[in-house]
Amino acid sequence: GGILVLLPSFTPKDTISAIKRCRITVCPAVNKIFQKLYEAGISRESCLSLKFWMSGAGRLDPELKKEFEQAAGVPVLEGYGLSETSPVISITRIGENKPGSVGQPVPDTSVRIVNIENGGEVKTGEEGEILVRGPQVMAGYYNKPEETKKALRDGWLYTGDIGYIDKDGFIYITDRKKEMSSVSGENVFWHQVESLLLKHPSVKKCAVIGVHHKETGEAIVAFVLLDKEDSLKDVKKYAGSSHNKLLVPREIIQVSEKVFSDWEDALGKLQKRKIKTYYETGRYQGRLISNGV
Repeated sequence: GGILVLLPSFTPKDTISAIKRCRITVCPAVNKIFQKLYEAGISRESCLSLKFWMSGAGRLDPELKKEFEQAAGVPVLEGYGLSETSPVISITRIGENKPGSVGQPVPDTSVRIVNIENGGEVKTGEEGEILVRGPQVMAGYYNKPEETKKALRDGWLYTGDIGYIDKDGFIYITDRKKEMSSVSGENVFWHQVESLLLKHPSVKKCAVIGVHHKETGEAIVAFVLLDKEDSLKDVKKYAGSSHNKLLVPREIIQVSEKVFSDWEDALGKLQKRKIKTYYETGRYQGRLISNGV
């Protein structure tokens, strides 16, 4: 057996002290914790007892991983999982640390990649949606039958994550299809953020996406069409007053009617991948007004 060391809260100083004092051998962490420990000056001397670190609750920033491993002198093994999978799907094993990979499926777990458009099988190395089947998959979302129906089909969990599997069976996460983000390990449904912002009288349209964030894994970004040019600050104040701070976007960006029209398909449905490309290429001319949680 082993000993589990729990801290009442996270601080870099207390964590490093516990590793040294208790001679901890394995330490799990998330993006934000790795970042804070690196900034606090974690070193090889403070990690002498560790065999490896484990990273989860979101894709670890590749540059941060490289810098952290160099400073700590201990490998960081990435895993992949969801709240819906209790929570592990795959893990990187010692000595099999492929850059960018989240490892191979854990025992009794099947993972397959299907075409985003038609659900058909894809070739090895080709991107598609990640499906999971195993004993750890949830029975459903509590009191959310429609979302459960979309997520669980024919015995498979449709993760909403986009990725591929290489010839050796290693999984790579490249994007997200599902309209939900994992912010510091907490699931945030985009439609909930949109519903919150649309309650403001000046917000005519709203579109929410999740983007990669170095500390929290993902962050929420909202685009709004306003009926009053000077109402953006009011929207920020309104969003910030929400009791559920997870629903407060990190960024709120004002765009025009034409931009929203460009994002819509023939049926008027917003194409979230177009919105994400728009954000990543920095083509917006709106004002960033929020530095929320």
